[in-house]
Amino acid sequence: QKRGLKQRKHFSSELHLLVLLKYMGSEGNAASLLTVKQGLGIGKGSVKNYLERAVDAVLSLFHDTVFWPGEEERTEIAVRIREKHHFPKCVGFVDGTHLGLAFKPELDGEDYWTWKQSYAVSAMVVCDDFKRIRYLNLGWPGSVHDQRIYQNSSLNKKPNLYFATREYILGDSAFSNTPTVVPAYKKSGGQVMLTAGQTFFND
Repeated sequence: QKRGLKQRKHFSSELHLLVLLKYMGSEGNAASLLTVKQGLGIGKGSVKNYLERAVDAVLSLFHDTVFWPGEEERTEIAVRIREKHHFPKCVGFVDGTHLGLAFKPELDGEDYWTWKQSYAVSAMVVCDDFKRIRYLNLGWPGSVHDQRIYQNSSLNKKPNLYFATREYILGDSAFSNTPTVVPAYKKSGGQVMLTAGQTFFND
């Protein structure tokens, strides 16, 4: 009976998630299998198995949790955004982010050096007004500009699959203006400061 209880504990989803979170929240020696196992009641040799099973389980949920909204849902999103922020036909918000790396990658490591003076992988994320991720494009070296990631995304290459007429997403000034992306204003050549209207739009 004790073996049965122990086995159920060791195969629980909660313990798998704890191992994964502890590993992903650590770096350097703190991410070693010997260190990760501490306090979790499992052996060093089991940590790798727990990690592999937990990663497989999380990735299996990707398409059920991260998906582009259909036409009806986009209409609902656009109505809410217009009511809250006065942007008509807006169906989401786009931004780039860095996923930090503890060490310089061995292959083309210099490409992963960011303007924040650290090594990272770049990602582009689109979320809705409820902060749910609706589109994700990641795996780019940290030095890659947000606009380049967007240019190479299916959102840009096949907009008819994602947007109806006049629908768009809002982005910061790192993005260029397109029929499906409305970026914040940025100062043009020789412009000392934004106009009052441009500042109002950005705010």
